Amino acid sequence: MACTAACPSGALEVAPAFQPIVEHCPPTDALILGCTRHPLDPGIRVPCLGMLSEEHLVYLFASCPEPVSFITASCAECENASAVERMKDRLFRLERLTVLPFADRFRFVTVRPGPAERRYDRRSFFTEVRNKVVSRVAGMVASGPASDPERAGTGVDYSSKRIPQRCSLLAAALPRVTPDQARIIGDVLRFRMELSISCEGCLGCVAVCPTGALESSSKVPRLDEAACTGCRLCTEFCLKDAIRICPKGEAADGLG
Repeated sequence: MACTAACPSGALEVAPAFQPIVEHCPPTDALILGCTRHPLDPGIRVPCLGMLSEEHLVYLFASCPEPVSFITASCAECENASAVERMKDRLFRLERLTVLPFADRFRFVTVRPGPAERRYDRRSFFTEVRNKVVSRVAGMVASGPASDPERAGTGVDYSSKRIPQRCSLLAAALPRVTPDQARIIGDVLRFRMELSISCEGCLGCVAVCPTGALESSSKVPRLDEAACTGCRLCTEFCLKDAIRICPKGEAADGLG
């Protein structure tokens, strides 16, 4: 399942959706995740821990007040053990680039941890209510409007476009952290577009974008950063080399 975390366009995904499963867990318990080879009750079982992308990890970091435990008891003998190691690499990369305590919020354990103390205090209750509301609103924002008048005249069919799970998870996570943390994480995991004067406004990049992140605006493309996965298919497609997609926090190079 490591391919789902590495897929640049988000086209490869694991069903069912990850966010609703986490949202329905008891809010006062420390979250426990393991693969389908390890019995967990309670806990969340996923096909493989290697499926967890950087966006999954950010979502868990923002949504879980207690440290998250990854049960790796079966990983050593698994043929997909390297996938979990790559997930650890993603976790340490996040900590290195954001300078946020990601590693402290996740535990890799080879035995089932004991039950966490249940917390039903007033603060925990209202924090969970806020997170649930933010999650629903973020999901609606990430999905975009049902119709866009500017798109109607382009002749481009957007019916097959969809927001990948990774983008939806990031959209739900950012409102749950502090503004400074959201800015830092966004600089690493979100993207921006540089457009050169050689763009002729053909909007072919808009049509080829798999997530609908590129939209038409006054005959030039505009980028919805919340929907962009940084796959750079648009840059490969552009015959004029007029588009550059780069991490939001990367210094601008400037195109001719």
